Amino acid sequence: MDKNALISFPDLLIWLPLVAGLVSFMLRKDKQVKAWSLFISIITLLVSVTSLFYTKNQSLNIAPWSWIPGMGAGYTVGLDGIGGVISFFKALALQFVFADAY
Repeated sequence: MDKNALISFPDLLIWLPLVAGLVSFMLRKDKQVKAWSLFISIITLLVSVTSLFYTKNQSLNIAPWSWIPGMGAGYTVGLDGIGGVISFFKALALQFVFADAY
């Protein structure tokens, strides 16, 4: 991973919807939850589109995590060509789902 990058695109695509979903449980009104969900889905779509254009710097499309450091066990999540396209279509489909909820 690039030493200058604070967070990679797979990190954002995993953690942004997860944290936003937890925040939505704290919102009281249905209208607030719907607006929050639509807003976060738009942000997720923007992150997904941005990740499609950062193909030269592959370190931004890879997120390695150390799972059990003592054993040297870890895993890596990455966006390759088809993964980025699938991520984009998923984020695009969410726009229609949340817009239909209104």
